[in-house]
Amino acid sequence: MAALRRVPELYRGDLGGGITAKWIEGPREALRREVLDSLSFLIAEIRNEAPEEALELLENARQLDPYNEAIYRDLMRMQARLGHHANIERTLHLLTTSLSDLGQRPAPDTLRLAEALRQRDNPLESRQAN
Repeated sequence: MAALRRVPELYRGDLGGGITAKWIEGPREALRREVLDSLSFLIAEIRNEAPEEALELLENARQLDPYNEAIYRDLMRMQARLGHHANIERTLHLLTTSLSDLGQRPAPDTLRLAEALRQRDNPLESRQAN
């Protein structure tokens, strides 16, 4: 666990960030995936006892993999759990913007999750909508 906790501080960006040669693409992507796997494992281990730290790690993961909808859903769940309700809408907006770069939109499940978290966090709003 101690080694995993050092991953976010040690990984400072893409391997050979200034190098554009084809040969580095494989190692670069392999390292990025290793870092994402390490973050995922660490998040799963600490999410209950250190939710603020898990939220920060989820943000790191989002920056490494900006098109991964599962990360955004986990972010929204953790934000709701921590009472960061306004951030849920911002996270959904970030996802929508990222996916628009690819000509895609968030999945219906993601939109339903955001709405459910919003309603759960503001029951008065959900009653007024009905």
